[in-house]
Amino acid sequence: LEYNNAKERTSTTLAFFNDFENYEHQPLSMSDSDLRRIQELRQRKLEMPILIVGAAILPGQSMELTSSDPKLRKLIDHVLQDADHNEIGIIGLNPHNNSPLNVGVSAKISLESIKTRNIFQTSLLVKG
Repeated sequence: LEYNNAKERTSTTLAFFNDFENYEHQPLSMSDSDLRRIQELRQRKLEMPILIVGAAILPGQSMELTSSDPKLRKLIDHVLQDADHNEIGIIGLNPHNNSPLNVGVSAKISLESIKTRNIFQTSLLVKG
């Protein structure tokens, strides 16, 4: 992200990285509000549990997570204990090498998002 401001905005560039070596970055105009929001996000310090799932989830996308692993129930219990920090991070796996992706989404967890919860399995509906 580049932003130069002497008395007026001279350039604002947002560069997205991808797999193409010869890709030229396209500038994307950003408002002062956008730039303030990015700065706020950079300064935000938040610890949250991370859940690595087999498929990537995108912002706004819903996904149902079902598992018989007791660790998922423990993770949900942990998140529900703190009303101020009821989010988890969700990261998908790279399908080529099964390593975690370096990007993900956060999803709020509430009692309403739990579909099934018993000793045999836990099912949770999350929205990225």
